[in-house]
Amino acid sequence: DRKTPGTYQSNLPDTLQAVILKSRGKRGLIPAPAADPKLLGLLETALKSLEDRGTRIVGFAPPYDSKTLRFFSEHPAEFGILADFRQKVREAFQANGWVFFDGTDPAAIGLDDRCMQELYHGLETYHVALLRRLAQDPAVARALALDLPYLDSLLNDPRTTPAYPYYPPERLE
Repeated sequence: DRKTPGTYQSNLPDTLQAVILKSRGKRGLIPAPAADPKLLGLLETALKSLEDRGTRIVGFAPPYDSKTLRFFSEHPAEFGILADFRQKVREAFQANGWVFFDGTDPAAIGLDDRCMQELYHGLETYHVALLRRLAQDPAVARALALDLPYLDSLLNDPRTTPAYPYYPPERLE
């Protein structure tokens, strides 16, 4: 069923202990106070190697639902990795002249939690809106062969499609 959900219900537990217990089965919830500088260095080295071979480097940080984002910010000793990762990856991309978009908060591209499948997986609408945002950079639009009018038509389609942006019904009239 690929219909637009009318609502979204986060399944993130309400207590730190319960989240840590849930993290055993969810890679996106593994507690860490900060990003690992060694792993970030490996990422940067790998991306430089790709760039040296002619690849245009375009990155984005994937989404979390609003409850999860709020929970992470309220528990920095356990989940400071998100804020640290967002800052350090942005800095590394800027230092190398690469395109990076922090898509961790769907509101940054005009969406809300209804664009989420669950805690940290966006639905098709999120990804179409993300591509639309990345396509604002002409070099990225060319490199990814993004058709802006087509992306806009998907995001403005009044039907319930995989790319429907979950606007309230009154905005469709």
